[in-house]
Amino acid sequence: MRLDNLQKSIGILLLLIGGPVMGATPGRPATESGWVLEQKDVVYGNSTVISTPQHTKYYNHEGNYAVVASAPKWELHFYNTANKLYFQGTTKQLEEAIGNRMAIGHLLLLTTAKLTWKKTGSSNWKGHPITIWTAAADTTPRGSVSISSDPLLGHVELWSADDVLLVPTVSRFLHIMNKWPESSGQAVRSVKVEPNKTTQYLLETKSIKRATFSDSEFEIPKGYKATKNEGDIFFTKNGSLEDAIDGLTEYH
Repeated sequence: MRLDNLQKSIGILLLLIGGPVMGATPGRPATESGWVLEQKDVVYGNSTVISTPQHTKYYNHEGNYAVVASAPKWELHFYNTANKLYFQGTTKQLEEAIGNRMAIGHLLLLTTAKLTWKKTGSSNWKGHPITIWTAAADTTPRGSVSISSDPLLGHVELWSADDVLLVPTVSRFLHIMNKWPESSGQAVRSVKVEPNKTTQYLLETKSIKRATFSDSEFEIPKGYKATKNEGDIFFTKNGSLEDAIDGLTEYH
């Protein structure tokens, strides 16, 4: 199965997240400044991420789905621009219904059932202060050996931008979906470093810039219908979960 079909099948990554905002909230500006990032994920494909003080939005171009979160509650809501459906639920429901499924892709790609993240440094990327996270890839059963005891397993590195904020509900969602660290900054780069020191990019940020957004950017489009099945948002007629798993196995 081709990777583009895989991306359409399991579409995430994420990370991100939100609730259908039907109009401007009293006391909140109708427009505000924030960051817009264009990213490419090896599993989920091309995406656009928008981060402002009052909103977070993730749109996956391959899967045609958006994840939005808005102040003050930062609850997670999702919609699909292809079938014009939206889904919403509690964070716990989403963790159980979506997180367990979506994590399959990264588990297969990273060949690991557990990643233990540690802050290992800081840097500057395109003018943004960066926190560097590192995790060893552990393919052994949980609890049998220390995750850092076998350097032959390689490791995963992730950079998060300290000034592009990620709210806790979104961070938690991405942690469940992508096995990323629960960071307060938006992920901008992730690589898997193999034992032979070769690297595989898992996430790249192609551009990041300032922009101004209206509240309508984060609203559920008019005419969309609610669905009780999260699969209607992420697993559309473009592919099934089984196809996605097959594609990941072939790609890896």
